[in-house]
Amino acid sequence: MNIKTLYSPVIDGIRKVNEKINSIFKKDLFPEIPHNILQGKRLRPLLVLYTSFAFDELTEEKVNVACAVELVHFASLIHDDVVDGANLRRNAETLNTSYGNHTAVLLGDYVFAKAMEHIAKTGKKELFEILSKTSVEMCEGEIIDEFLDREKRFEIENYSILIKKKTASLFSASCEMGAIISEYENIEILKEFGGKFGLLFQILDDLHDFYTCGEDIRESKVTLPHVLFKEKIKDVFPDFLYKKNYELSKRVRDYLLENGAIEKSYEFISSYFKDLKDLVSRVDKPLKDYLYSFIEYIEKNKIELFNEKKVQTL
Repeated sequence: MNIKTLYSPVIDGIRKVNEKINSIFKKDLFPEIPHNILQGKRLRPLLVLYTSFAFDELTEEKVNVACAVELVHFASLIHDDVVDGANLRRNAETLNTSYGNHTAVLLGDYVFAKAMEHIAKTGKKELFEILSKTSVEMCEGEIIDEFLDREKRFEIENYSILIKKKTASLFSASCEMGAIISEYENIEILKEFGGKFGLLFQILDDLHDFYTCGEDIRESKVTLPHVLFKEKIKDVFPDFLYKKNYELSKRVRDYLLENGAIEKSYEFISSYFKDLKDLVSRVDKPLKDYLYSFIEYIEKNKIELFNEKKVQTL
């Protein structure tokens, strides 16, 4: 299976989502946003459309919800870049680098407001409440991330709380809202699937960054390999537990790779794939087929995940 096959059941919906997102900044007097910044894997819209389109035809309502979850995600990335002082996002200058923090925050707020506008168009109070609650949870994750002591980040409980709130919550909401739109009975199963997948996705995304010596390494962030090898790091690189340093971060990363960090991380998350497949087995067709193929693809591609440029050309 390739990317095109994976997205093919909902390709029209994804294209409509892309059109809506690309049109948001095409206004007089608005800043020009690099196309790379607007790209993305569109996984959250994919899950909304999978769970809502599997049992019914594509509607404007479904596209609006799919667009809303991606815009909430996009707004969170803009704000993250400001907080982290990041210079690059998807190989393009971040908005805060191009226009300054003040403008970037305004644009992030605007994107979030557009997300709520799209949800409001559905006329469903329940969907608005879910997305609002999820947005609060994501903000809580950011606040915890901001104030959590660096040493405490090396505990698996704290790492799990952060990725659950910051990432998994929106995946869970995407599946839940898709199920509600389609009036599917097993909402809790899909909600649980989304949450579990969100945890898995964030870990795999972290591993990709770790393996390629990406942004997380540049910013000396703590990810699953660091958590699993805490005691070794404490013995060999004790300073890394308490302070950020790029050169030290690279040395730690190289040391962990040589000592099987990727393999041990895969071993740690192997149960996630089994749990997700067990949940999918309780779902009706054709959604069962969509989700099973989705998880199988991720299991086979692990580090590579999805090529964002390919997704944009579907």
